[in-house]
Amino acid sequence: MQVSVLQIFKYLLYDWHRFNHNKNMWIKENFSQYDIVKRQVECTNDPLDIGNNRMSEVTFTIFDLETTGFFPKVGDEVISIGAIKINETHIQFPESFYEVITPMKMPSSTVCDLTGLSHSQIKSGNPFPYSFLQFCEFSKRTVLVAHPASFDVNFLKEISRKWGLPNYTPTYVDSYEIATFLYPKKKNSLDELIQFFGIEEKTRHHALNDAFMTAEIFKNLIHELESRNIYTLNEFWKAQKTAKK
Repeated sequence: MQVSVLQIFKYLLYDWHRFNHNKNMWIKENFSQYDIVKRQVECTNDPLDIGNNRMSEVTFTIFDLETTGFFPKVGDEVISIGAIKINETHIQFPESFYEVITPMKMPSSTVCDLTGLSHSQIKSGNPFPYSFLQFCEFSKRTVLVAHPASFDVNFLKEISRKWGLPNYTPTYVDSYEIATFLYPKKKNSLDELIQFFGIEEKTRHHALNDAFMTAEIFKNLIHELESRNIYTLNEFWKAQKTAKK
């Protein structure tokens, strides 16, 4: 999927200026809160030396984003984050996280219909820096997992950058890449893997529901890796690299 010329033009002509104006106003009015967010992001970036740990013993934060579109570089934003933790391949209850985020620009009715979030719910949400702070605190000292992480993690990185926050470089794993390694002939979409593993399906495109189903998928992927004598992330990355040759 590619961004349209019209979206780029509209962003440069109007949305970019509105975003930066509103951002600067918020930072001015909430400078102490903004400074806390900056320090928390820096702490989140501390590298985790877990490559040789058994995956079944690592604490993972499985998360999902709902967004106004696919292209954060031209104005798309996060409208919700859902996350849940796994430790020793058990989902940690009641340790879940869910935040609705108010973007600078309200999403289309199509996005609202897809996510089940109304404009009034979104307007009642928190600004991105506050929700991002809560997410960083929730996921601190854990490995992030998303499906695919190439989208979700990079989206957070770009929105964080646009807010002038420190470069966001969390330790993360892409469950889509693991699924593609294990089942190279499958499409390995979230919906396909839900059916493949017989996971109870919850309402899709709700960030916490999708995070929960991704966690169930990830548990199954870890078990499948272990059945192939792959126990650590370093062993997986080595096997993945060999398979691509």
